[in-house]
Amino acid sequence: MPELKAQTTRLRWHWWALIVLLLTLRAPSVVQPAGGDQGLYGYAGQRIMAGDVMYRDVWDQKPPAIAFLYGIFGQIWPSETVAPTSDLAAAAAVAWLLVILGRQIFSPDVGYAAAAIFLLFGDPYLQRLSGIYVRGQCEPFIAVAVTAALTLLTRPERARWHLIGAGVALACAFWLKYNAGAYALPLAVAVWASGRGRNSHRSFVAELAWITAGFSIVLVLVAAYFAANGALTDLRLATIDYNLRYSNETYQGRFTVLRYLMTFPLR
Repeated sequence: MPELKAQTTRLRWHWWALIVLLLTLRAPSVVQPAGGDQGLYGYAGQRIMAGDVMYRDVWDQKPPAIAFLYGIFGQIWPSETVAPTSDLAAAAAVAWLLVILGRQIFSPDVGYAAAAIFLLFGDPYLQRLSGIYVRGQCEPFIAVAVTAALTLLTRPERARWHLIGAGVALACAFWLKYNAGAYALPLAVAVWASGRGRNSHRSFVAELAWITAGFSIVLVLVAAYFAANGALTDLRLATIDYNLRYSNETYQGRFTVLRYLMTFPLR
C-alpha cells in the first residue's frame, strides 16, 4: 500500500511538471505588445476607469465585460503587455479548474490530462492566426467562467450557492460574448448527469431555477447600470444591431452559413 501511494505521488509530480512546462512555453508571450483589438479593449477600460460609459462615450461592437476586465487589469498591470499576461493567467486558471473538474467527475489523472491537453492545443502559438491577435480576446475569459461553472455544478456536496455561483459565471461569459449563452445547455446536462439517482424531476427543475436566478442577477445589474447612465439603447445598437447587420453582410446566400459551419473546423 505505501508503495502504491508513493507511485501515485510521483505520477502527480509528473503531471504537475508537464503543466508547468506547458505554461512556461507561453511565458515569452508576456513581452509581446497587444494586438489591435486588445488595444481597443485597453483604451475602453481606461475610459471606464476615468468615469466614461461604454457605447455612450466609447464605442465598440463587443459586449461590455471585456472592456471592464481590461479596465480592472489595467489598474493592476498598467502596460500593453496586460493582454498576454492576462491570457496566461486565464490559461493557468482553466488548467487548475480542469484538474478539479476531472477529479470530481472521473479521477485525478483525468483532470491532469485534460489540463495538459488544453494547455497544449489551446496555446495561441499553435493557432493559424498570429498569437498576438488571439491572446487576451474574450474566449480565454469565457473559458474560465464556463469551466468554473461546470466545476461548481459537479461538486459532490452541491449546495444552493454552487448553483447561484454557476449562474453568475454563465452571465459573466454572456456579457463577454452573447453567444456564450449557448453554454447553458451543457451546464444543464451537468446538473442532470451529476444528480442522477438522487434527485427527482422537481429538484432538477429547482436547481435550474437557482442557476437562472444567479444568471438573472448579473444580467439585471448590468442592464440597470447602462439604463441608469442613459446608454441602454447605445448598448443594443452597438452590440446587437451592428453585429446582426455585419453577420448578414458577411454570410449572404442561402447556404453560406452551412458551408462555413462545415468547413471552418478543417480550415
